Amino acid sequence: MEIKGIYYIHLLLSAGIFVALWKIVGEGMMKPFFDMLAEREQKTVGDEKKAQKTLELSAQVAADIDSELLEARVEGVKLREEQLAAARGEVAKVTDKASKEAEATLTAGRQEIGTVASKARSDLEKEIDGLAEVLVSRVLGKESVGKTVH
Repeated sequence: MEIKGIYYIHLLLSAGIFVALWKIVGEGMMKPFFDMLAEREQKTVGDEKKAQKTLELSAQVAADIDSELLEARVEGVKLREEQLAAARGEVAKVTDKASKEAEATLTAGRQEIGTVASKARSDLEKEIDGLAEVLVSRVLGKESVGKTVH
């Protein structure tokens, strides 16, 4: 039979060859090529997803580190403030003790000076009496027996 100059057999044979070539080329060449493209796409998308997860994880780790650093800084500031307060208290104690010791030393020194001054006045009064007697006796021409100036 003929359809406008084309034989059915020729048409069927061409269709059979086309289907056979399609299967051979599709299965033998195109399927591996498309499988390779799909695998490449999967790897690319998978790598992008993996990279995104890694990026999110690193951002989380960075946030955790920042949080821990902040806590450590706050703890450090608290510790420093506590140590400063303790040091200030110690300085106040030492200063107070030194002030009391200095006051005690000053008071003792004043008392000693007062005692030495009183003794010096007393000794001076004795000497003055003796000197006055010697002076009077020299002025009057008399020598005092047994009286000497020290």
